[in-house]
Amino acid sequence: MDLHLTEEDRTFGLELRRWLDDNVRPDWRSAAKTHADYVDVQRDWEHRLAAAGFTGIWWPREFGGMGAGPTQKAIFAELTARSGAPEGLGRTGRRLLGPGVMKYGTHEQQAEILPAILTARTFWCQDYSEPEAGSDLAGVRTTAVLDGDDYVVNGSKTWTSNAQFADRCFLLVRTGPDKHAGLSVLLVDLSLPGIEIRPIEQITGDRGFCEVFYSDVRVPRASLLGAEGQGWEIAKYILRYERGAVHVFDTLVRIDRHLAATIRTAGDDPAAAARIGRSGAQVAASRLMAYRVLTEQIKGGEPTDAGSMAKLYWSSSWLGLAETATAIAGEGSFAPETDDERAVLRGFFECRPGTIASGSSEIQRGIVAKRLLRLPSRT
Repeated sequence: MDLHLTEEDRTFGLELRRWLDDNVRPDWRSAAKTHADYVDVQRDWEHRLAAAGFTGIWWPREFGGMGAGPTQKAIFAELTARSGAPEGLGRTGRRLLGPGVMKYGTHEQQAEILPAILTARTFWCQDYSEPEAGSDLAGVRTTAVLDGDDYVVNGSKTWTSNAQFADRCFLLVRTGPDKHAGLSVLLVDLSLPGIEIRPIEQITGDRGFCEVFYSDVRVPRASLLGAEGQGWEIAKYILRYERGAVHVFDTLVRIDRHLAATIRTAGDDPAAAARIGRSGAQVAASRLMAYRVLTEQIKGGEPTDAGSMAKLYWSSSWLGLAETATAIAGEGSFAPETDDERAVLRGFFECRPGTIASGSSEIQRGIVAKRLLRLPSRT
């Protein structure tokens, strides 16, 4: 594991810092009073990224990107998060769908979809999970039946991020009876007749997740990504990017902030200091594990299943930190009065999706056991 930056990487970081200083609006948090306001901020940020060419940092030059390596992508993710910038609304298209279309899309799909993502003209969401198929993603029941030149789609999805603000989605559907070989991916226009999107209000009041219902939705056959029955392979490929090391560095910044706020609220209690110290060591180990996975990606080019190991560790470490912070604060942790106390409570809510999104911790343990440790399956 090499933790040294090249001169090119250091120059990139300095130039990025200067650009962030000039472009991150310091008042955006106060302006975003509702989730819809926040989405407006995200749209504005996405257009700023596109104008500067940074939407293409994740992509190779042959597809209109910057051709940046994994280290510069990690630098971008971390420095952008540390600057306080909002997440761009095009994050799902840039980081997840883009690589999938580059690998599995037709020339026509690549020519239509990729430039629209780079220029922030089209925003995408990921439509995988269902009420009865969350962690067991291969158990999806939403069907797509070929009828002439269209697939007729019926079913429902849940926990779809920002579906109400997206233009299109990449949809995991069942086109055959086999659990894995019967899955396919469709690229769906969310304005098609028969699609209903219902935002889900969370305990925090946010409405960033949605249910999406499909009733006899006719999706053109040309919207199939890859071959019919290739959906499981494509879904796994995209999920590796979602769990990949370059995408965890912005999350690690949020964990660092949660840890710092916990330290400031703990006072001089030696017992609290010991508990926080253990959590701090786990957070530091999470970063080192991300560096290790990043090093593998630098050598190999694409994310591997090692990202599951890093994701499992940082998500469980953050959950442990949240439990430590609330135990130290006691009942007062849910009635915050100071900025640090509010940051601790926010971290308490933010950490939990990390153990579920991109595959639950149970799924990650299975991947680590089967694909990394190569342990025998239980019969």
